[in-house]
Amino acid sequence: QLYEIGENENGSYILNANDLCTAPFIDLICKAGVDSLKIEGRAKTFYYVASVTAAYRKALDQYLADPLNDNFELSDDVLAELVGTVESWENGVASCQQRGKWSLGDTLEVLCPDGRSIPLHPEWIKNEAGESVESTPHAMEKYTIPTPELPPMSLLRRKVETLDK
Repeated sequence: QLYEIGENENGSYILNANDLCTAPFIDLICKAGVDSLKIEGRAKTFYYVASVTAAYRKALDQYLADPLNDNFELSDDVLAELVGTVESWENGVASCQQRGKWSLGDTLEVLCPDGRSIPLHPEWIKNEAGESVESTPHAMEKYTIPTPELPPMSLLRRKVETLDK
């Protein structure tokens, strides 16, 4: 199997978190008899651990809803829900760092360190150069958006609409 070799200011790499992601294969893992997963987080941020744990929980729940389905396909939203962290806030503008792509028109939810959850519909996004953009497509990109007052370390995520049964 061919692996793309990436390079950035920190050097070259062959595998990254996306390459090592097994969530799309959760059905095969469960069918092999695995009944416990360990998510490596010792050297990771709280954001990484929380987002990966949530994604695997959703993947597992999706599989368990129909474990006899031999054509399991993980839905795209499972791995794409979390979108950024708030680094600072001043005068109605949050300075953020991207963790996953999102676009204008997406409904966001802010998860504050004090437990509050705030719905958010940003009217604009500006990149680090102050230019208006439609989305945040670049890994670890810094951007600003208009928000109510937010504490640092708040998490931005795509608002997931739930259907009542």
